[in-house]
Amino acid sequence: MKIATLAAAGMAIALAMTASSPATAHVPPAPERIGWQSCTQQDLAGLDCGTLRVPVDWTRPRSGETELSLVRRKAGDQAHRIGSLLLNDVAGGSSIEQLGYALQFGVGNSAMAQRFDLVAVDPRGVGHSDPTTCAGRPQRGPGVTYFPRSEAQFEVLEANNRALAASCGKSQQALLAHLDIVSAARDVEAVRVGLGERQVSWYGIGYSTLLGKTYAQLYPGRLRTMIADSALADNLSPLDRLTTEIRTAEESFDRFADWCRTQTTGTCALAGQDVAGLFDRLVAEGRPAPDPHQRFAARAVR
Repeated sequence: MKIATLAAAGMAIALAMTASSPATAHVPPAPERIGWQSCTQQDLAGLDCGTLRVPVDWTRPRSGETELSLVRRKAGDQAHRIGSLLLNDVAGGSSIEQLGYALQFGVGNSAMAQRFDLVAVDPRGVGHSDPTTCAGRPQRGPGVTYFPRSEAQFEVLEANNRALAASCGKSQQALLAHLDIVSAARDVEAVRVGLGERQVSWYGIGYSTLLGKTYAQLYPGRLRTMIADSALADNLSPLDRLTTEIRTAEESFDRFADWCRTQTTGTCALAGQDVAGLFDRLVAEGRPAPDPHQRFAARAVR
């Protein structure tokens, strides 16, 4: 019953995030230009860092502001530059850190980077853009598991999540009330104005494909082109979408495990081993494999 209640609540939140009011859909952005300066972070050396202030509530522009953080990597071939390509990571992720991570793997040498200014924007409340805080409270308290195996463990997780939400709400109530997809899309339009571009292009990953679609609907003609990487279907319920994700991840893992088990040339570091069994043991011991992206993120915010 509690799981069903949480699923219903998640569905309501998702529907609220994707809904827009025709009466307020075309609130004009603040006519502000982005102030660029050289980035001081080592992982972003050679790039331009900037900020842009936007209304917390676009329906009441003078009620308060929040700050967006941006990073720009100018087009390598300025003589044949097409325009600005906005990069947006999955929900909750930092686009700025994702750009820095991608540049480590040679994205700066791609044809795309030669013809476009790559502009990473951390959405409101995320990453370096006035990130929401939870009064110093850890996301997961002592004794809390994300994989409850009993009713008692589930109740502990539920209590932890409620306490976390309450602590976040006390510190930034105004901003938390406007962390919706329509407000984020209006922020994108403010970024376009700040860049001085007639149109922008969009590269979105996961949830960000919905953000790009929302922007295109609110501001027709402002989007030159859009790449929807791992596009989410907005005609599915959150529960159906999550179920599809889980099933696909499981199938991909099984294919990888079978491939690795049959390798004999050392292509896979776990060649010849029971990869699925090893994974199960790591989860049971509470020792998940290290994530190199997290290590990069930790360096980027120092």
